[in-house]
Amino acid sequence: MVAVWLWWRYRVLPRQVAQRHDEMSSRRGDLICLFKPDTTLTYVNDAYCRHFGRLREELVGRSFLDLIPEPDREATREIIAELMRQPHMIENEHSVIYPDGRVGYQRWYDHPILDRKGRVVLFQSVGRDVTDRRMAEDALRVSERRLQLALRGTDMGLWDWKVPTGEVYFSDQWMRMLGYEPDELPHEFATWENLVHPDDLAIIKAELEAHLRGDKPDYEAPHRMRAKNGEWLWILTSGKVVERDEKGQVLRVTGAHKNIDAQMRAEEERNRLQEHLRHTQKLEAIGTLATGIAHDFNNLVLAIHSASDLAKSHLEANHPATASLNSIEEACGQATSITQSLLTFAHNRHLEKRTIDLGLLVQDSLNLLERLLPHGVKLVAKLPEAQSPVYVVAHAGQLQQVMMNLTINARDAISAGGQDGASCLTIELGREAKLATDAEMLNQADGDEANPMASDDCAVLRFIDTGQGMPEHVQARVFEPFFTTKSRGRSTGLGLSVVHGIVTDHEGQISVASQSGQGATFTITLPMVDPVTNSVVTVETTPSQNDAAHENILLVECGVHDTISLRDMLHRDGFNVLARSSLTTARQAFARQHEVVDLVVVTMNGNAGVDADENMASNVERGAGEGVRGDVGGDVGGDVRGSVGGNVGGDVGGWLREMRGIDEEVPVIFVLASESAEHVKLALPSEDVWTHWIESPTSADAVIALIRRMLVGPIGA
Repeated sequence: MVAVWLWWRYRVLPRQVAQRHDEMSSRRGDLICLFKPDTTLTYVNDAYCRHFGRLREELVGRSFLDLIPEPDREATREIIAELMRQPHMIENEHSVIYPDGRVGYQRWYDHPILDRKGRVVLFQSVGRDVTDRRMAEDALRVSERRLQLALRGTDMGLWDWKVPTGEVYFSDQWMRMLGYEPDELPHEFATWENLVHPDDLAIIKAELEAHLRGDKPDYEAPHRMRAKNGEWLWILTSGKVVERDEKGQVLRVTGAHKNIDAQMRAEEERNRLQEHLRHTQKLEAIGTLATGIAHDFNNLVLAIHSASDLAKSHLEANHPATASLNSIEEACGQATSITQSLLTFAHNRHLEKRTIDLGLLVQDSLNLLERLLPHGVKLVAKLPEAQSPVYVVAHAGQLQQVMMNLTINARDAISAGGQDGASCLTIELGREAKLATDAEMLNQADGDEANPMASDDCAVLRFIDTGQGMPEHVQARVFEPFFTTKSRGRSTGLGLSVVHGIVTDHEGQISVASQSGQGATFTITLPMVDPVTNSVVTVETTPSQNDAAHENILLVECGVHDTISLRDMLHRDGFNVLARSSLTTARQAFARQHEVVDLVVVTMNGNAGVDADENMASNVERGAGEGVRGDVGGDVGGDVRGSVGGNVGGDVGGWLREMRGIDEEVPVIFVLASESAEHVKLALPSEDVWTHWIESPTSADAVIALIRRMLVGPIGA
């Protein structure tokens, strides 16, 4: 009986169970088999036979491992060993080889059959063919891999947003685009929100919400996102709703990110260059305007100044009108300085600089600066002691323009509202240790000699106001030409640009520190120098009328206003004047009467007087006593023609050589306007000690003082 029971338990029962499984699963196409622990098949159902295209007799009694490709056999053996140690159902999937040589995939559910002692004697397995699913999954993985490679090549990343839950899938490339490793950031909507630039978030969320409402067919918006290294990258995000519920509520949105940082920065650079071009064109327009009016304006100013000075000469020392005339002359000086600064800004002129005491210059300018401030604004100056002068090489008029512009800027800031309490502008001047630049350290390393004029300190000039201050974005543009925060018509936007240009031309630096509502501090740093003797000849600018003069001056006219004033001043001081309207007529007159001409003065203000009318020259000729006389005829128009430029210098040089051919030692003074100064100075021979020049605008007294000096003897001989 025991033997019969054993035969039934281990032989008949498994087959009956298998047959019942076969009957139940045949309709589903399940594959059923029994196999021993050594993988030998003891039973297979009809579906198993059909699937492998073999008869049952060909399969039973052989190892099913023969139907599995070699790479998957070891994994299958490990599964069987696991079932032997822990008898429970195990699910596994492996490849198989079909009779036609194709490789397919099957998924099996294996569990052991135990004897009375709990030992595994057989395994029963139920399987299904999953080749179509595996092939689809493999194709999907290949497609996704190709997509990832393509997206990486185009620097794009995918995102998939499940709206109800807030869960967002970010692809690996999406993460890498911002410098993160895959899955380093949480896959949720808040991750994206936290990375978007605060200035862009509201804008792009509005675009997204418009698409979710259906107002726009799709969603696309450029914005900045913070990378892992802290930098802001420009990203173009695009997406589309792909799933809604039956009520129309959005369930899912998918899209992509594209890195457009290089394109956006190139666009920003292009816009910057275009803006720079527009600024350049504006500057050219200013230059054209300045060139057209500056000389006429300077001539008028000089005429006013000379007329005032001439009027003072006819008044007693304590006459009540003297103070008013002094104010006129001071205003003329300010107007001349402003014109020079405008020309400097428009044409990048480099005016002659001298060694000056900056503290003394600031001190002398305080009265002027105080008048620029409104009532109630206190001006405080903190300057070094007289025994500690601060020497710099500079153009005094330009530095005064810097101080005026900064004072006006402070005035406007204080008027617009600022700190509570007394309104105040503080001007501080001191010295600080100079930090060597990279170029200076490199020169020292190369053994270059130090500049003998250089000092170990630098001059620091600060303008500190209690005005309304300025935010960071304004500070970043405050020195840009034409940039202004004031209302239209109140400012040209050139004031601080002029300051920046002048300071830079003086090899200095300017910076601003400010916060909204807490005032502003403008700091100017200039290189200090050791005091040196001024190489420019200085003379007394107020000639004494008691010094009688009867020298004969040949005056070559440049412009009606200033030459008439200069001529009148010369007559006042007792000089005899012969006026000519061009270089040609002057040369002709000098050739005839050079024995009696003591000195020649040539005034050149751009084109003024270059092609003057001969009749005007004859009408303005004047003399005193038994002065020089002569015809004014001749070739009017001179050798200087056309626009101011290089030809002016060449023609003047040729004219001077002709004059020297007539008389080698007659003193010649050129009064040069800014437009012609550079060209004429280059044409004048440096070794000619009888030739000197002075730049206009200047006063008639300064010209007369130079005349007196040169009549004594050559300068620099």
